[in-house]
Amino acid sequence: LDAYREFWRVVDAARAAPKSQDWTPKIETLATGQALQSALLDVANFASLPAHVVGTVTRDPSVTAVTPVQISILDCVDLGAAHLVSDRNGALLDDTKNRVERFRLRAALVPSSDGRWLVSTTAPALNERC
Repeated sequence: LDAYREFWRVVDAARAAPKSQDWTPKIETLATGQALQSALLDVANFASLPAHVVGTVTRDPSVTAVTPVQISILDCVDLGAAHLVSDRNGALLDDTKNRVERFRLRAALVPSSDGRWLVSTTAPALNERC
């Protein structure tokens, strides 16, 4: 859970200030595969708009399975206090009418060659409220 929480701590910081630094090296130390690519794409998209996230995303992860090659996590994500804001004019960019504020997210972590756990997949299930 510590590796999972640290991944989201860094990704949330990157989404809050996508143009403040090159977030790639930090995220690469915490993720691989689909999770890495999705996180980097989000940060790049926010930087290109330009926009950033204000507020806090809350999570409530729990481990659902552990094997030597994978840890599975089920999380409840709450976007209620977080919003995407334009850097140009401060306008709210969220589709607040259609946004799902609370949903389940499934994630997997895999061991790296140096023994650390890396987030490898993140799959939001927007139709599964929590």
